[in-house]
Amino acid sequence: MFGLDPGRLDFGPPPEEARLPAPVPHDTSMSADATMARLGARAHPIEAQLRALKTELEQGAPAPIS
Repeated sequence: MFGLDPGRLDFGPPPEEARLPAPVPHDTSMSADATMARLGARAHPIEAQLRALKTELEQGAPAPIS
């Protein structure tokens, strides 16, 4: 979205000194479905949010997506 060079990304396990001393759940994702239903709103995909942010940065003005 912002022209990040994929070659600068590092994938793999974290260094041993960065690991937590306790077990970490495999999946810590969350769902906003119940919250969105109560608010009568919808969640926007991260790609749409990033596009709006990029537009705001380029144009210097808000670019709402909702």
